[in-house]
Amino acid sequence: MKFLFTFTHFYFWQPIEPIAREFCKAGNKVKLLIDKTRNKGFANRFVIERENSPYEMGWMIGRRDVWQFFLPYVREHINYLAYLRKRQPTSSLLVKRWSGYLFLPIRLLIRLNPFKRWLTSDWIWMILHRLASVAPPSRPIIRSLEKYKPSIVIAASAVMPYSKELEYLKAAQSLGIPTIIIIPSWDNLTTKGTLQIIPDWLFVWNRGQVEEATKLHNIPEERIFCTGAPKFDPWFNLRPTIDRRGFCQDVGIDPRKPYLLYICSSGFIAGDETQFVDKLATSLYQHPGLQNLTLLVRPHPQNLNHWEQYQPKNSNTIIWQKDLFVMGTSNVRQDFYHSLYYSTGVVGINTSAFIETAIVDKPCIAIASDQYELTQMGIPHFKHLLDACFL
Repeated sequence: MKFLFTFTHFYFWQPIEPIAREFCKAGNKVKLLIDKTRNKGFANRFVIERENSPYEMGWMIGRRDVWQFFLPYVREHINYLAYLRKRQPTSSLLVKRWSGYLFLPIRLLIRLNPFKRWLTSDWIWMILHRLASVAPPSRPIIRSLEKYKPSIVIAASAVMPYSKELEYLKAAQSLGIPTIIIIPSWDNLTTKGTLQIIPDWLFVWNRGQVEEATKLHNIPEERIFCTGAPKFDPWFNLRPTIDRRGFCQDVGIDPRKPYLLYICSSGFIAGDETQFVDKLATSLYQHPGLQNLTLLVRPHPQNLNHWEQYQPKNSNTIIWQKDLFVMGTSNVRQDFYHSLYYSTGVVGINTSAFIETAIVDKPCIAIASDQYELTQMGIPHFKHLLDACFL
């Protein structure tokens, strides 16, 4: 069989990789299509492991007709309106975030109450949905699918803003090719866009996401399958490959001293965490009995820019892997595993790395802060962590 994967950004390779690897091991062909316009400057930094897995790679193409000029804005307006529905678990932060994806004149008009009431009305919602549904599939994409002849088209980030994957799903359905949407992360059904193309199958992590998909995205439950979270599967088989002394020496910390691992969050969740880390390090150092504790800080791979020129104010703070790009490759995953495994505990704000921490069975601490209230208690997926009872 031929499997065609589409994903918006290289970051989404991580949850795809275990699936693609298994397909290849079974003798299938796998092709990966990435949005080039969303990955400028990253192509040379991204390395796909090819151990017994001969993936074919290419770039997604966009529409080349009159629809290309306004259909993306129609879809993002629909996504924006979804955050204003009463049944949507949302916050003012998420509404503000998605308003930034609107067409600029619309973005300016919704600041004025009379226009906002009109542009967010139910009949505008219906008109936009009608426009999106009558848009024909892209002819260039249809031709590319006819040439490659995939058995299945799998979209890995169809809920991201301005996703070209919707065009591939629509074209595939017009050709009778089965379609799958994978939900790659825990927050994708509550803090991202809506599923505007109903696939043949939707793969989610758990029953909680089934409920989110049916209530928030109108996906028929019979099309939804709970698969677990493939991105975490490799973690259950990981074991140390070096001892604690060797890891600490590689990182640059004293192996005789304990360390607390601070795992950073994405830019949307935490923004610039440098001052927060300084305050935490100072508090730890001033606490009786913790003067020998090192704070090992691991920047988030999608939020690195704040750390490039950062110099810690405390000698007990070490920033590790400032040039980290993606978690998908096994060597990076193994390094991260060591950092968790040999730590005294793990601390952070709101990140999926808490899930890896739970798998490794380390104490996991989320600092409840007024500074991050909107991206902790104000974000639906943080409550999933609280309900799991390991924080």
